[in-house]
This record gives sequence, C-alpha cells and structure tokens, in this order.
Amino acid sequence: MTQIIKGANVPVPTSRLRVAVGRSTAPGVPAVDASALLLDATGKVRGDADLVFYNQPQHPSGSVRHVGTAEGVGQRAEWLELDLPSVEPVIQRVVISASCDGGVFGSVPGLFVQAIGPDGAVVMHFAVTDATTETAFVLGEFYRRNGVWKFRAVGQGYASGLAGLATDFGIVVAQPSTAQQAPSQPAPQPAPGAFPTPSAPAFQVPAAPTPSAPAPAFQVPAAPAAGQQPAVPGPFHPQPGAPAPFTPQLAPARYRHPAPPGADQQPPAPLPYPYPYAQPPSHPQPAYQPPAPPVAPVPDPFSGLPGFTPFTQRGHGTLTFAVDAPLPPGPALIEARNEGDGYFSVHSLTARHEPDDMYFNTSLTDFRGRAIARVPTEGRLLLLVEGSENWTVVIHPLSAIRRLGSLAVEGRGNEVFAYLGPSANLDVRFWGSESRHDDITVKTRPLFPTEDEYDDYPEPLLSRAVGPFSQTVPLSAGPLFLTVEGEGYWSLHVHPRTGASAQHG
Repeated sequence: MTQIIKGANVPVPTSRLRVAVGRSTAPGVPAVDASALLLDATGKVRGDADLVFYNQPQHPSGSVRHVGTAEGVGQRAEWLELDLPSVEPVIQRVVISASCDGGVFGSVPGLFVQAIGPDGAVVMHFAVTDATTETAFVLGEFYRRNGVWKFRAVGQGYASGLAGLATDFGIVVAQPSTAQQAPSQPAPQPAPGAFPTPSAPAFQVPAAPTPSAPAPAFQVPAAPAAGQQPAVPGPFHPQPGAPAPFTPQLAPARYRHPAPPGADQQPPAPLPYPYPYAQPPSHPQPAYQPPAPPVAPVPDPFSGLPGFTPFTQRGHGTLTFAVDAPLPPGPALIEARNEGDGYFSVHSLTARHEPDDMYFNTSLTDFRGRAIARVPTEGRLLLLVEGSENWTVVIHPLSAIRRLGSLAVEGRGNEVFAYLGPSANLDVRFWGSESRHDDITVKTRPLFPTEDEYDDYPEPLLSRAVGPFSQTVPLSAGPLFLTVEGEGYWSLHVHPRTGASAQHG
C-alpha cells in the first residue's frame, strides 16, 4: 500500500479502480458525502453531467459511478468507481471531493481517501489531518500525464461548502431565494443570425437525505438473514450469489471475491497474478454490518508518539546509507519497494557496520513490503540495501501503521499491523505454490518492546507454512504488532472467539 502526503503524487494502474472516501465513526460526527468532477483541459466541467454524486450516481460515459456507502466496525466510507480506460479523451482530470453536512471537517475524525486496484491491492492512501472549519474538501485528483494516470493528494478545503467548490470548477449553482424574488422578465431575444443558446437547469446543491425524503438512487442493503450470503449492491467485488464484480472495503481492508459463473455482470479483468494457479475465494465480507453495542473506545497508543516527515531513499543495486533525518529513538515503520525480478534485502547495520536486524529478504517480483524498524538511541539508523534493480525505502512514523480490525485484509509479501482488540480467532489464507515451496510466517510481538525484547518473538502463529491453505489460529489480546512474511498472496480475518475457544483463549 502506498501512503502519500499532501502535495505528493503516485502512478495508478490504468484500470477499474475503487475509490473510498472514508472516516471514523463516532457519535455526533457530521455526515460526509463523496463526489467526483470530470474536468477537461480548461480545468472546468462541461456541464452538470460531469458531477457524479449520490443523487446523480453515474456519468453518461459510464466511466465514473457513485456506488453507495459501506460501514464496518469503527469506519464508514462512500464508494466511487473509476473505469480509467473508459474515461473520455477530452477529460484530463477526475477530482475526488467531499462535503460535510451539518458540521465542519474539523469534527470528522480519520478522514481519508484511498484507491483499490482490480487485484484488491490498495494503490494509494491519503489521510487528511489538517481539517478545521472547512465544509467541503478537494481530497485529490486522478490526472493524465504522458499517457499515464496518476493520483495527486490535494487536501484543499472550502468554507463555502459544496456550492463554493462546484462553482470553482464551472458548475452554475442555482440560488433559489434570489430566483423567487426576481421580477418576471421577458426572455432575451437572440441577435439576428445568432444561434439561440439552449438553457439548462442550474445545478442544485443536494440536501442530505432525511427519513422523510425520497430514497436516493443507492440504499445500503439490510443485513442478510442467517445462513444467507449478503447481496452486494453496485459493482462491488462479487461474492457467491452477488451480481457485481467488486466488494466495498474500508481502509485498510482489501477484498477479492471470484464472480459466480453466469452472473449478470461484466467479466472482471484478469487478476495480475504471476503464478498459474487459480485464486481461492476470499473471506466473505458483508457490505453492511449492524452496529455493535456501545463499548468504551480503545485508546490509540500511537496518538502521543512524536511525528516526523517520512524519509525517502531511492537507489539501484547495492547501497549502504544513513537515514539523514531526526528520527525519535524506538520503533518506526520501514517500507520498501523493489522493481522487477531478482533478490532484494534490507537490513540495519551497527555503528561498526556489522549486520543487525533483517527487515526484508525476498525474491518476489515487484516486491512491496513493510516492517518495524528499530531506531537506535544513539547515532543514526544505518541501512544496507542489496538488489539488482531500482528500489525505494521509506521510513514512516509509527502512527502510519495499518490497524487490524474486524474487516478482512489482503496483501502480498511482507506487512505489519497493529492489533488493539481482545483475544480472537485469526483466519489465515495463503495462495502460495506448493510445488515452489512458497511459505508464510505470521507472528506477534509486544507493541513497544524493551531493547531486550526486540529479538525475543513469542512462538509464531504460523511458521514457514507452505501453501496454498486456509487455517484458523488463536490471536492474543492487544495491543501488539502482527507481522506477515509471505512468498505470495495472503488474507487475514479477525473474528470473535465463541464457545470452547473463548473459554480456553
């Protein structure tokens, strides 16, 4: 997953993308509505049809759709679908925006936008952390550059709401009160020989749906009955019986569900798996979950940690370098990306340049992974990268770590999560090749270990288990780190313990 900061940009695949505009759920949080604006080379819309939102859920070209809302434990997101290959050539940018009804974005916790590719991988994630009195936000934009699509994190707020934002992009916003008070005037006549300009109704800023108002075009489905597969609206990842190719997901969850034969839908694009074996079904993930009974909020152990600007080092082949940034001592998040094939490894060095902690050691093609790095109390963090292709290493604050909750997550290679919940069961699925002896290791460790505990992992939940397989293992109560080291694709799903497993957990 690529997390980016305000002003940064990142390439995205020219394919069908799922875009989530999400937030954390809490009592009294204002509603957030997502929308998309399709802009031409002038930076303006061509008409009202170039605005896609919940009351106008599909662009005439079919390239952009608003497909509804999904809610999980602790998060809620509105979902858009962008079919980038179908975007008209005249369109140069697709702006992703959000408006806040009944409040300001400074009161909206955990605001983010993220995009998911056709393989279920999160291709970008941008968290908005500086909102104050804004009532509308341009979160980011997809734009063309030399035939390639990219995403730029914008993070520009508007105190004038959706009306002010829409006006900036060329939409004529109607003013009902002025129109009602204006005296009746005869329509102006065109000059001789001039073509009359057709009059189109001005865009009306939509009001948020109320219980007495007509239902919008999309409605969150009711929770499925016991034993029944949930019907997933719109083009979410299909699960058995669902008539659509995609399933909604919330940051940082990622899901994939194979389409049932004969389903009434467009066939999904081939998954870019590098190995010639079929993909088993992923964890079923309902589009809606009924709210859980109120519980005391879990304190975020990362909220008080010192932050810093992520440090990035790019290179080719083998290189030793020092992280030239004022990193606070203790754990930090290290992310590595390696382009192409070949062996790739990253490990730290002592002050004498002797090997210390191994963070990555892989031969996966186009490797992407994250791990916990140990910043020394004295001196700088020294790293040795060994490879034969172009690579990137980024050091993030620990607050950027992914949280493992009740939503299923998927990945490939190495990843690290923070788990803050109670003791539970962890479903692990792995799609490695048995003939190649692809294996996966899953283990946990204390969230903030002492210096002596860094190398003392508890017994792994899974140790070099060869795939493909599906297995349920017990997960201890948090807070803790959970690390995954896999030579292929995997998925995790936490669910409560029941019966005997709860009594003996």
